[in-house]
Amino acid sequence: MSRIPKQKIPRSRKTKEWGKNTIEAFIDRSSFSSQHKASLHKYYDAYNGNLVEADYNYVINPYNSEKHKVKGFPAKLRSYNIIKPVVDLLLGEKSKRPFAHQVVIRNSDMKDNQQKLLQQELKKYL
Repeated sequence: MSRIPKQKIPRSRKTKEWGKNTIEAFIDRSSFSSQHKASLHKYYDAYNGNLVEADYNYVINPYNSEKHKVKGFPAKLRSYNIIKPVVDLLLGEKSKRPFAHQVVIRNSDMKDNQQKLLQQELKKYL
């Protein structure tokens, strides 16, 4: 996975090569390999409460033993879904958070252009 070039630099230092490297880094980060998809499926299954015992062998069978006496130490895996309620709570709270983004128009005639485009669309509609 390639590193994203530093973004907070002056505009004079942002060259074509810097832009190309930035775009390639974002493309590399956004591609989903089969290994990444497998980990996403694993997280989704954990969210739904479906756990694979092999992932928790270090707890269920810490000595990697085949003997039943040692194999039962120290715990038995029970599926209590503690992830789903927390994620659902955070998703519900996200919609109630204030929208604190600001939009700044740097082009002074943007409002006029917007009005003209709106009038054109209304004329087309009528």
